Amino acid sequence: MATLAEGEKTEDVEEPDQLLCPITHVMYRDPCFVPESGNTYERSAIEKYWASTSSARDPLTNTVLTIQTLHTNWGMRRQVQRFLDEHPSYLPQGWPHRDVPAATSLKRPKANSIWRRVLCTAAIACAALFLAGFWHHLANQEQIPLVSSDKNPRVQTLHPPTGSKLQALKDDYQLTIRLPPAPFNSDVLSEFCFALFWLAFIGVWTASAAMGGAPALFVLFSLPFWGVGVSIALHSCSNMFLDEVLMVNNITYSITWQAFNHSLWKRSGSIPDLQGLPVRLCDSSTCTISFDSGMSEHTFGDKLREIEAKWVQEQIQQHLLNVTNHVERFGGESSRRELTHQTGGFHHPHFHSFNSAHFSVVIR
Repeated sequence: MATLAEGEKTEDVEEPDQLLCPITHVMYRDPCFVPESGNTYERSAIEKYWASTSSARDPLTNTVLTIQTLHTNWGMRRQVQRFLDEHPSYLPQGWPHRDVPAATSLKRPKANSIWRRVLCTAAIACAALFLAGFWHHLANQEQIPLVSSDKNPRVQTLHPPTGSKLQALKDDYQLTIRLPPAPFNSDVLSEFCFALFWLAFIGVWTASAAMGGAPALFVLFSLPFWGVGVSIALHSCSNMFLDEVLMVNNITYSITWQAFNHSLWKRSGSIPDLQGLPVRLCDSSTCTISFDSGMSEHTFGDKLREIEAKWVQEQIQQHLLNVTNHVERFGGESSRRELTHQTGGFHHPHFHSFNSAHFSVVIR
């Protein structure tokens, strides 16, 4: 209840309409005005109103605002203070006390503040991923033991071509080949930085369109660009974190993708279903090993050099001949096929598709 001075009656105190907020109809405590419309509101009331709407609008004119900027209305504050001085014992309706909060000269846009925090968080997360990838690369400089079968303790370490990062071992039962992440070079770093820039740019663009009241169709137009950015980011992260492990025995083969020695997903097939010796598919700079099991096709490695792909193919052939004795399928000159890609293309470690018209088959 309002407190009155001695001899002052309630009906004697009338709060001027120009001192009342249009939203709350309570006398201003922290009046501020919107520069785009020039209208004055109680700061907490207009902020609460904006938080409850899909786009920032002026409550009186219902016009869409491009930014949520608030400036203190010093003239209105002086009028409120003058009213309080004239009625020293009067507590305005809806006020908890007569104290006036300190003024804030500028309220920065809420959307900008949120996206600044989002971008800072994304930058920190990307920096952490970058450092983790660099550490993972350094850890792979040393030989990491591969899993071998316990059925035969006679394990033999295989030696890939000089300079190759491939790691391999075999016994009488199983062949295991591991492809570590790509070397941490300028190409990996540039792709990672480009993915970060692309996603940040699309994020700011999408947020600006959404907060600016753009049509929903225009905002949804950014979805394909998000898809491109996510695809580049996934490919970049796969180069930094993913190992590929190929395991072949006399019954099945499997290709497992690992990160920090933890399996993420796995593709497997049956040796009897193989149409022949796995072939190598090459473009101008890299090769991959393809296992053709009828209706399904699985690939190992999308960044093998040709000499590495030939070595892997030879190890697989030798192992299959030792454990299956299917010379007609895995031995002889006719089974050693090489498919060479005639055009460049984008390789993904999880999916590989091609048009047979783009390849030439060389029988050696």
